[in-house]
Amino acid sequence: MLSPQTLTLAEKTLNLLKSQGLTMTTAESCTGGLIFSALTDFSGSSMVMDRGFITYSNASKMAQLDVTPETIAKFGAVSEATVSEMLLGALDNSTAHIAVAISGIAGSNSDSGADTATSVQCGERIATSVQCKQWNATSVQGEDSTKPQGLVYIGTQSKGNPPTILQNHFQGNRQTVREQSVITALHMIQQTVMMDIE
Repeated sequence: MLSPQTLTLAEKTLNLLKSQGLTMTTAESCTGGLIFSALTDFSGSSMVMDRGFITYSNASKMAQLDVTPETIAKFGAVSEATVSEMLLGALDNSTAHIAVAISGIAGSNSDSGADTATSVQCGERIATSVQCKQWNATSVQGEDSTKPQGLVYIGTQSKGNPPTILQNHFQGNRQTVREQSVITALHMIQQTVMMDIE
């Protein structure tokens, strides 16, 4: 369940896309369709939202988004390289002007802790870091020293332009990581639209 503040941000993002006559596609792994759900929570979203890909498994990323087996084998599903191919696959397999893609380790549901998160630029453009709750998370399946819980790659790309991909380190329980991922993705979509206008 997304917070009212996140849904307000989604509505602003949708209205911005609508005002520019742009359409969107999403390619989601760890968020499981939350970005698409947030953007379709409002009337008129059919003017903007083309389709959403929920590609939780490696097989679905390869089948639906043309992510190569070599990329998965070399870099893993949670990587800049995989998100880059997810973006291209989403644009190639839709009629959308802009794609957002996400892959990460959302982690467990345990709670406790205090606050902050960081974003590192991996692509061509700079996106703004966001704040999130920090928790003392325990080790979860899929986590290791190089890919810990809360590691999330988020990318946006418009047709004909290079991608922006951010490596994020969210600290929190599963719900917190997923919501902050949605918030970051929405901010990145807005920034992509504004850069295209310029």
